[in-house]
Amino acid sequence: MNDSGESFKLALSPALFAHMTQELTRLPAAPPLVVALEGGYHGPSVGACCAAVLRVLLGEEAAPLPHSPPTSRGEKALLAAVRAQAAAWAPHVSEAAARRYLEAERGRGASAV
Repeated sequence: MNDSGESFKLALSPALFAHMTQELTRLPAAPPLVVALEGGYHGPSVGACCAAVLRVLLGEEAAPLPHSPPTSRGEKALLAAVRAQAAAWAPHVSEAAARRYLEAERGRGASAV
C-alpha cells in the first residue's frame, strides 16, 4: 500500500528478481551494481527476493523464466521508458535496440507455442 492507501498487486517473484539481477550484471561495461531496500513490503516476500538476488550476486545462475510475450501495454511502456532515459542509458540502450528486442520476443512467442 502506498501513502494514499492504494494497494498494488505486483507479481514480482523471487525468480524474477534473480533474473533481473543476473541480466544487470551481464550488461556490457556494466557499472557497479547497488541493491537497496526501501521497505514497507510483505516481509516474507522481501526476504525471499533478497535471498534470490544475493544468490545471483554470489555467482549462482538464475533459473530461466517461462516465456511470456510482451503485451501492447508493456511494449508502449518500454519504449516510453527508453525515450525518457535516452541520455542516461546511451550507448547501452536505444529505441532501435528496444524495437529489435520486442520484435524478437514477438517471434519467440509464436515459435514457443
